[in-house]
Amino acid sequence: MKKICVVLGSRANYGSIKKVMQLIEEDNELSLQVVLMGSTMAKKFGNIQEQVIRDGFRIDYKIDALLESTLPSSMAKTAGITLIEMATCLEHLDPSIVLTVGDRYETMATAIAASYSNRVLAHTMGGEITGTLDESVRHAVTKLSHLHFVSTKNAKRNVLQLGEKEDNVHLTGCPRLDFVKETLIEASSRSNITLAKVNELGVGQEINTEEPFALIAVHPVTSEWQEADIQIVTALDAIKEIGFQAIVIWPNADAGNNLMSKGIRIWRGRNIDTPFRFINNLKPQDFFVLMNTCAVMVGNSSAGIREGSFIGTPYVNVGSRQSHREMSENTICVPWDKQLIQNGVSSQLQHGKYLSSNLYGDGFASLRIVSVLKEPNPSVQKIFTTKENIGLS
Repeated sequence: MKKICVVLGSRANYGSIKKVMQLIEEDNELSLQVVLMGSTMAKKFGNIQEQVIRDGFRIDYKIDALLESTLPSSMAKTAGITLIEMATCLEHLDPSIVLTVGDRYETMATAIAASYSNRVLAHTMGGEITGTLDESVRHAVTKLSHLHFVSTKNAKRNVLQLGEKEDNVHLTGCPRLDFVKETLIEASSRSNITLAKVNELGVGQEINTEEPFALIAVHPVTSEWQEADIQIVTALDAIKEIGFQAIVIWPNADAGNNLMSKGIRIWRGRNIDTPFRFINNLKPQDFFVLMNTCAVMVGNSSAGIREGSFIGTPYVNVGSRQSHREMSENTICVPWDKQLIQNGVSSQLQHGKYLSSNLYGDGFASLRIVSVLKEPNPSVQKIFTTKENIGLS
C-alpha cells in the first residue's frame, strides 16, 4: 500500500488539505500518515492537535520546534531545527510520497528533508505570485518537488517556466475550496449553529451575528515586521470609526507576531467597550462560515482572495503581503492608510456579496490530487525542462 505523508505546519495548512486527507484515508490503495509541526501545537496560534484527532485522523509524528520571537531570524532557526527533526521523521515513517502545502518557512524544511532523502515530494499551491518572502519559499519548494498540484492556469504556466516537466504539473484547483464547498453546504442545513458559537470563543464584546459585522484577519509582513503593531492598529481604528462591529482573528506565527499581538492587546485595553471580538483559535470550517456571513472582510490574508473569491466575500486587501496575487472581482486593494481602508470598506458594503468565482478551483481538486497520487511515482531524478520543450512562447 502506498504511504502518503501529509505534513501540517499551521492551522491554515489543515484547512487547505483536510479533504485530501479524508480521501486518502478512505482509499484502499493509499495509507495516510500525518505529521504535525510549526504552529500546529501552539495554543497561541490555534493548536489543532485535538481537532485533527476529533476529525478521525491519527497523528503519526510530531515535531515541536517553533521558536517564538519577533525577529525574522526566528523563522530561519525554526526551519533549521525542523529540518533536522523532519529528516528523522521521514526515516521513521518511510513514506512513498511526502505531501506539503503552500509556502511557509516550515514548508522549506519539509521540502529539503524529503528531496535529500530521495523521496517523492508533492506540493500544492505552487507557481502563485505574491511578492513577499513567501513567494521565494514557494518557488524554492517547487524546484525541490516532483509532483505539482497548482490552483490556476497562470500558476501552472509559472511552474512550467521554472523548468518543471509538464507531465508532473497538474492543474487541480485549490483543495481548500473543496472543504469550503462542503462546509457551506453543511452550514446551510444547520440553522447557523456555527454563528451561535462565536461569542463562546475568544475575548471582547459580544457580537450580534444577526447584524452586519466585519471580519478582520491581519498577519505580519515578514519584510515589514517592525510595523506590525502599527498596521493592525490602523485596521482596527478604521473599522471602529465606521461604527462597525467586528470579529478579529489572531495573527499567525510569522516574524512580528509578538509586536502585532501586543498592538491588539493595547488597543483592546483602550477600546474595551467597542463591539469587537478577538479569537485566536477558530476551526477552519467556522472561519469559512464567518467569511460567508460577514458584510466585509478586511486584512492581508490570502483567504480573502482565495476562499473569498469562491464564497463571494467582499474583501479589502491591505498592504503588500498579497498585492501581486491573482484576484477576482471580490477584492479591492488599498495601502496601510486608515482613510483608504474606510473608503474600500464603504465601497464593498455598497456592492454586497459577489458571485462565486472558480479562479482558484471548482471544489473538486482533492479528487484530482488523490487520483494522481495513486499513479506510478515520477522519478526523483530531476532535470530542467526548457521552454522550447514545453511549448512556451
